[in-house]
Amino acid sequence: MPQPALPRGGALQDLARYHAVEVIFGALAQAIPDRVMAPSGTYPLWVPVFAGDADDGQAYVFHFNAQGGQGARQDRDGMSALVFPPNVASTSIEQMEMEAPLLCEQKALVPDSGGPGRQRGGLGQEFVIRNLARSRA
Repeated sequence: MPQPALPRGGALQDLARYHAVEVIFGALAQAIPDRVMAPSGTYPLWVPVFAGDADDGQAYVFHFNAQGGQGARQDRDGMSALVFPPNVASTSIEQMEMEAPLLCEQKALVPDSGGPGRQRGGLGQEFVIRNLARSRA
């Protein structure tokens, strides 16, 4: 795909790539269903951006990358908390807590979120994140 000239954005260009993979895999699944993994819901399903002011007055912006699960394959469940096609894992909780006044109170796989079936999709995640600063995030 061509690259946009600055100062134009290119984020939507990346989204098109992810959706294109799902379309291609959908077509392949019709021809060779036993060799193609199930859809993974594309990326990003949700990508929150936290921004605000820490108690010391320092402004922060933190992009939190969290993933659901990959689609199942013919012979195995999909991988949990890992997106397809780039195999990107979630942002480290430790990184988030070091760079922003945020505290992760819970990070857990969501039981049965991969759906029913002989081979299930990978499990999604649930996060509970608390703002530690006095100002609103």
